[in-house]
Amino acid sequence: MKKFLLSLLLVLPLCGFAQKGMRGIGVSLSPGEFFEVDDATICCLNYQKHLSDRARLSCSLGYFGTDYSYYEYLSGGYEYINVEYCLIAAEIHCFFNQPRRLRPYAIGGLFFGVGGDGGEYLPAEISGVKLGLGLTYRLGYHWAMNLEVPLYWMETSSLLPTLGLTYTF
Repeated sequence: MKKFLLSLLLVLPLCGFAQKGMRGIGVSLSPGEFFEVDDATICCLNYQKHLSDRARLSCSLGYFGTDYSYYEYLSGGYEYINVEYCLIAAEIHCFFNQPRRLRPYAIGGLFFGVGGDGGEYLPAEISGVKLGLGLTYRLGYHWAMNLEVPLYWMETSSLLPTLGLTYTF
């Protein structure tokens, strides 16, 4: 819990710094079953601040849920448990082109989460690096749609495509 609070204290000043210029608030969803990548779901609330024409800071608070399977030696079969984490993330989006309707970008950041299965089979805290590619499509002056393909890199890695909708102001 201390690590989660420390992460929150590190991310909130970054969000507080992002108070001038073009900002955005949005939601994103990654239903793993829909993309047939992983049996996981991520739901996030995002805050974004454009630092320049080529860089954007993004802070997220989200939920990660999945079914985890492990081999039970006593019964000789696989057991499934429900795993849930509360995630906090800070990342930088580096755009490949000047502002246009369609803008690809690279993603680099860190994430931290608490939850798990109570520490019985999985750790109660997770942390790692988030790397990937994204695409922003401007729907209008204030609205944008995002598609991201991030790799969550911990002890293992997980590729979870994400769709998002952002309101900029």
